[in-house]
Amino acid sequence: MPEGDVDLLRFRDEVAKAEGLSHPERFERLGAALQEWDGGEPLCGLPQSGFQLRREELRAELMTAVYARLDAAWKSRKTKWLREETEKWYERAPQLPQIFRFYLLAHDDLPKRRREQLITGWRGRNGNPDPDLQNAIDLVRGVSHRQGGTLLPPVPNQLPGSGRRPVGQEQLIHGLADAVCAQQDAGNLALVLISGMAGVGKTTVAHELARSLRERFPDGVLHAGLNGFAGGDVRPAEPAEILDGFLATLPPYTTVTGTESRSNALRSALAHRSVLIVLDDALNAQQVLPLLPGDGTCAVIITSRNDLLRLQSERKVLFRKMEPLCEADALEVLQE
Repeated sequence: MPEGDVDLLRFRDEVAKAEGLSHPERFERLGAALQEWDGGEPLCGLPQSGFQLRREELRAELMTAVYARLDAAWKSRKTKWLREETEKWYERAPQLPQIFRFYLLAHDDLPKRRREQLITGWRGRNGNPDPDLQNAIDLVRGVSHRQGGTLLPPVPNQLPGSGRRPVGQEQLIHGLADAVCAQQDAGNLALVLISGMAGVGKTTVAHELARSLRERFPDGVLHAGLNGFAGGDVRPAEPAEILDGFLATLPPYTTVTGTESRSNALRSALAHRSVLIVLDDALNAQQVLPLLPGDGTCAVIITSRNDLLRLQSERKVLFRKMEPLCEADALEVLQE
């Protein structure tokens, strides 16, 4: 019988082709491989004891491909697919460490109390997590470890909890995420500026973009509301205030005076770290420039009603101007 007529051999061929591909390409190739399985038990209908070992081997081979595709989805930022897929798998096999791992990563917006209930329950039923699952638990908790288990200082995880998801902005978010990843892979600082009129959804997009990128920044996420257009009795935040807050979360926890000294201290603290910074509602470039890292693999996402032309003239910026939603999309937001 030709090899192409055997579903197991076709599966293995697709899995082999997935090796060495980019994460999105690997995701698609592994999807094609898994389509060769009908979703049933390997060697179904052969209950004899002699087939049990072979059945276990095939099941392990299948799950290895499943885990590899979940990993490719996570690294490709296929958030919606990963959330839906892990919900199905978690319902079927909640005891599997890798399933629980990707479930936690895909649902990192769970309320803290609910997340800890799940982790405690899993430990009670299945024992201590393996290293991969423990790393995922540490990531969603904002904790990091050195090799060998030495605890590092807590990794800042200041991004606010998710509220409403952006509607109709998937292409914008995906394009910006790809651009940030390309800059980071090249060893460069990535600066993203999202501007637009009030109520257009800049903050929602910025937060969703940050969530999609969080895994790329192992040294944490910093967030500051700059109150540039808060109005009323709320004054725009002074850069020195924001710098004090950032420096308090980053070793060596420097205490200095003066905006310029604080700014220099922040650049020093970030020089050998990979941190994502979100600066929401900036008034002008003067408010933003002291808060920026120097060279390196950090990234900054900035939102403002203004285009911050001085910032664009002084630094290389990935600039996107958001327009109001069309009437149909606006109605969808209201219905949510």
